Formats: sequence, structure tokens, C-alpha cells
Amino acid sequence: MGRPAAFREPDVLTHAMMVFWQHGYTGTGVRDLEKATGLTASSLYNRFGSKQILFLAALDHYINKVVEHRIARYLRSDDPVTGLTRFFETTWDYIDDRRAPMACLLSNSALEFAGDRGPVQRHIRAGLSRLEDAFTDCLERACDQGALTAGSNTRFWAQHLLLCLQGLLVASTVAEDRLSLAQHTRSLLGALPWANDSWIKTQEITDGRTAHTG
Repeated sequence: MGRPAAFREPDVLTHAMMVFWQHGYTGTGVRDLEKATGLTASSLYNRFGSKQILFLAALDHYINKVVEHRIARYLRSDDPVTGLTRFFETTWDYIDDRRAPMACLLSNSALEFAGDRGPVQRHIRAGLSRLEDAFTDCLERACDQGALTAGSNTRFWAQHLLLCLQGLLVASTVAEDRLSLAQHTRSLLGALPWANDSWIKTQEITDGRTAHTG
């Protein structure tokens, strides 16, 4: 028999991604995936072969849809300083009383699969490498525009930002207020080797934004 007409793999991966994002790999059962995707276990296994293969596909989906969307929207913007600032501010500004903080599927999975040397870790590293490359490109454009000190080691600072991002994401799951997250964000970005008052001007702009500006 052919595949049911209702089967759309991008939709299935989006629903599966959200379940894994909320509950983790171990915490997600077959019934959770059936409920989220609307497919039976046999249909899921016929298409993906195993829960792990579905998880890997969901990780790739997350990288290509969520991570890449944020990179394109913020880190590739014409103004790299403002774009970088908004990238970090929007890692936590979605938090409200109605939604539990979910942090990042890559970060969550890195913790869950710590010490693993299998395919999951390879997919996680690929996603983090894409972020590091995007940070590097953004910082290089900031250097070209005179916002960062000429000759700055942009790869080093990109790695610094990636590490800080992981910490900020973890903090967002336990922070009691948004003010502390805003202060952490300013602190980690303020450590970059700014060449002039670019950072101050950016703060003057972002201070005027509402809490949920995307």
C-alpha cells in the first residue's frame, strides 16, 4: 500500500521535534510521538526505522528550521551589532507565565547524551559548528564596519559567544526574572573588544524595545 495522503514529513518532523524538545529523548515515548504526529507506531517505524533515527531527523530539522532561521534573521542582518544583540536577547524573551522554558534542543541533547560518541553527538556538533561559523561571520562583518577592534580574533570570540549562549540557555530554564537574564546578556556581549561606542548605541536602541519584540 502507498503512503497515506496525509503524511507530510516536514510536519511529522516538526511535531516530533517539539516533543523531543519538551521532554528529551529518554522522556519521550512512542505514545507521545503517536499523539504528536497523528501516526501509528508502525507508520513511524516503517518510515524512520527506529526512535533514534527519528530523533536524528528531528535534530536536523531543528538545525535547518529553527537554528538557521535565527541565524538568517539576526546574525546575517545588515547591522551585525544590533543583529547579534537581538539574537541573544531573543534566546529568552519568549518566556512568560504560560510557557515553560525549553532552552535549546541542541543544548538539552548535549547534556542528555554527554559522553556518548555516537551519531547523536555528531549531529549536535554539526549544529553547534553552524552557530559558531555564523557568529564568526557576524563578528567579521562587525570588524569590517569598524565596530570591533581591527585584527580581533573573531573565531576565538565566536567560540566565546557559543559557550556563553549555552550558559544563558541553561540559565533561562531556572531564572526567576527576566531582568537577571538581560543583565547576563549585556555582560557577555559587553566583554567583546568593541572599537568605539557601537555597543553603547546599540544598548540605547534595544533599551527602548518592548519585552516581546522578536
